[in-house]
Amino acid sequence: PYIVPVYELSTDGKRPFFTMKFLGGQNLGDSLKSKNFTQDQKLEVFLKICDAVSYAHSREILHLDLKPENIQLDEYGDVLLCDWGLACDLNNKNKSATRGGTPGFMAPEQYEENTYSKTTDIYSLGALLYFLLTHQIPVDGNTSDEIKENTLSGKVISPQLRKGSEKLHRSLVAIIKKALELKPDDRYQNAEELAQEVKNYMNGFATKAEEASLLTLLFLIFKRYKALCFTIVFFITMLTILTSVFISNLNTEKQNALLAKTAAENAEHESMEIRVNTAPELVKLAKREYKLKEYDKSLNKVNLALTLDPHNTQAQFFKARFLIGSHEFSEAEKIIRSYKGQGNKEGLLKVIDQIKTFQKEGVLIDHPQLPPLIKSMK
Repeated sequence: PYIVPVYELSTDGKRPFFTMKFLGGQNLGDSLKSKNFTQDQKLEVFLKICDAVSYAHSREILHLDLKPENIQLDEYGDVLLCDWGLACDLNNKNKSATRGGTPGFMAPEQYEENTYSKTTDIYSLGALLYFLLTHQIPVDGNTSDEIKENTLSGKVISPQLRKGSEKLHRSLVAIIKKALELKPDDRYQNAEELAQEVKNYMNGFATKAEEASLLTLLFLIFKRYKALCFTIVFFITMLTILTSVFISNLNTEKQNALLAKTAAENAEHESMEIRVNTAPELVKLAKREYKLKEYDKSLNKVNLALTLDPHNTQAQFFKARFLIGSHEFSEAEKIIRSYKGQGNKEGLLKVIDQIKTFQKEGVLIDHPQLPPLIKSMK
């Protein structure tokens, strides 16, 4: 979906022509100048570009000219990777790639060799990520020859040293540096690996590139599960307080019993409040991971949210959507029937009843009416 489609290839009698999707919006370079993107928005655009490159590589095609001007963003935020004029077909052993590209985004081997690999595009993806976050190319130079010389010698300027750019986390810096390694074998070996590193950073996990210490890993765990950590500290604190009260008032049995009962009720009340407040945050994280296609992680967080607060309507409805997506319609129906939040409850139940009818007929997957029914539930 992130590669510009061609609809027709033909001739008008003499001249060949092709018909492609009409491109609206702006290219990425112009969009960065005219719009105020957040860092997360930039990284989401980058992940879509990685997805496009990954698909091209799966078809043994290299792009070889990845740069902001060749990426189109329409008014709805859709991303299209365009301009495949320098593309190389790795299956065509008799045809070498055309030497060329854009200085600042070209890999070193594009200047000197006629045979490239998928890591050539990985270098360009690293340069693109660098540009997204700093609005500058990773090598300095007043002329194309100076940029070429600095590229061939691996003189990449650390993004942290760029004036006027946003402050970057060390994880992002490490990802960029690994993608821009001088030797192809030292870079990420495929676009999926690079994309996963960016997803790890966005989800609060350590990246392989930064070689995180134990202290960093513990800090990231605390950051990801801050509410849960505070809950544990709260219970430990409460336990310490209750123990002290019990020991100091050991000789007054009636008073001890009253204090213990009161403290337990307060602890339960506080615990319930913390669980109820934590569940919506877990649902937010689940939706974010769902958007990044991390479905298993997303579902785990939804289940955890429901464990903490079984009455959370957002988590209930999101869980029902998951079950529908995996064709577990009976389980989804149970949740929807007990659901008391907002939404087209009756409409969903009606469609599920129709689907269950097909399911009994044993033609669930092949039934011609199933696709429009599933689409109507979106």
